[in-house]
Amino acid sequence: MSIFVVIFQHQFPYCTSIDDICMLYKLRTAIKDLWEYTKNIEPYILELVQTISSHYDADSSTLDIDEAKIWLRDIDYMGNIVQKFTSNNDSIIAGSFGLSMFLRLRHMKTFKYNDVDVYTNEPSTMYSKLRIWGYTISKDTDDNYTNWNEEQVMVKQDLINNLLQKKKWKVYDWSTLLQNHPDMWKKKNTIASVYTAYPDKLCSSMICRVNLIDTIYPFHQKDCFAMNVLLNFDMKQCQIAVLDTKGTFYPKILCAPGSYECIQKRKIEFNSDADIFRNTKNQLRRITKYMKRGFGLETNPEFVHRLPVPEML
Repeated sequence: MSIFVVIFQHQFPYCTSIDDICMLYKLRTAIKDLWEYTKNIEPYILELVQTISSHYDADSSTLDIDEAKIWLRDIDYMGNIVQKFTSNNDSIIAGSFGLSMFLRLRHMKTFKYNDVDVYTNEPSTMYSKLRIWGYTISKDTDDNYTNWNEEQVMVKQDLINNLLQKKKWKVYDWSTLLQNHPDMWKKKNTIASVYTAYPDKLCSSMICRVNLIDTIYPFHQKDCFAMNVLLNFDMKQCQIAVLDTKGTFYPKILCAPGSYECIQKRKIEFNSDADIFRNTKNQLRRITKYMKRGFGLETNPEFVHRLPVPEML
């Protein structure tokens, strides 16, 4: 057995990106005895997938070779997005993209994210990069983000009464769903500004919208910054962030307390510390979006209103 065979066998399970795999493939095609020894490449791919999966306490043993290849391509694609937006150590990705990636890493049924939410407290650097990458950027004026009266007091019982008047939503036990919320709370704002960036298909390899979100939190340490962001999310299943990545296969994931349990149960649970229902129409739209993604608005284990779970992507 040549030294190249030993190198190939040792390195393949520890590839951290598709680029690493391509380098080993080039070595394989260039050296005859290595090619002869590794004609059946499938066991190496399956071993690599299991190595990555075990890092996230997931089991890939039920995947066939085609599913394993698709999974690697998906993780690599999403990992490239993470690299692109977190490499400067001044931003994180949080929300639906992080949730979608985490579900994919865990081999759970997932969904196609609509956009990428990038959080920072210094947007100028990322703003400049987006322009260079071929994005058209505009400031978002949606009142769901930044424009509301912070002195306005939300009264829980008034909110419940309002929801019970709505035909689609009156079937839920809102008193139970909001039981951990205080009787009253003030609207609060943790976002300074939001920029929406759309890629130019001729210039950018990115095919989805990017929301560049400037927050009020200082960025001294990435983990602390990310947790501050997550603790103000409205629903617990969304409280998940991607901080950076080793290669493209090993993203660093951060979950707020209680979010992992919600994700496992595919349950919608409101964050009692968050400013929820600041805009009832927008909040109900967000709830509906996650119901379509397979998460249930649950009041007790025997009464779950849940739309059909989409097929794994």
